[in-house]
Formats: sequence, C-alpha cells, structure tokens
Amino acid sequence: KAHKGFFGKDARNGRWMGENHARNKHSIYKSRIEWSEWRNFIFDRDEYKCVDCGNSGFLEPHHIKPLRILEECEVFEVNNGVTLCRKCHQNTFGRELDCVDKYTNLLLMRK
Repeated sequence: KAHKGFFGKDARNGRWMGENHARNKHSIYKSRIEWSEWRNFIFDRDEYKCVDCGNSGFLEPHHIKPLRILEECEVFEVNNGVTLCRKCHQNTFGRELDCVDKYTNLLLMRK
C-alpha cells in the first residue's frame, strides 16, 4: 500500500513524526477552510505587510504561541497570529517561545 505523502497520517510512513509534531499538525490544519480564513484575516489586519520589517513580499502567517503547544480550539484564534515575510518568519524557527511576548505586545500596541 502506498504511503500518504511526506507528512501523511500513515504510521508506516517512515517520515511520520506523530500527530502532535508541529509539522504534522501544520499539514493537518492547513488543509482546513478555517486555516485559509484565519490566514486571510491576519494578512488583511496587518495590511499585507510583515509586522517586523514592513516587507510586502512573500508573506506567511505566524502563530504567536507555537502550533505545537496549542489546543485545537486555539489554532485559529486571530489574536494568536501575525503576518511575517519569509525571512522574518524563518528567524523565529527554533525560537518561537522567545518571540511570544514580542508579537503579543505588538498586537496590543496596534489596538
């Protein structure tokens, strides 16, 4: 039987890291309509610009509290997301918890 892709839910897939692994959670949630709605809301609210550098190039939605620690009911909270360009988003990798206060305060200042 064929494997279900790189991050498929098939336990026989040697690359499957378990449903609680952040990359697997990401691929599961990203396929839902709520992801698209959440992403579009975040981008619109942040005026399609990176909240760090102001770049409007390749944008990515960033969960302020990392996806790996969120409960399912928190994944699509609009106050837990900001718009980042790819470079700024990559700068958060491995340091997500260090960035929580920075982005939380940034959102509070914008209100």
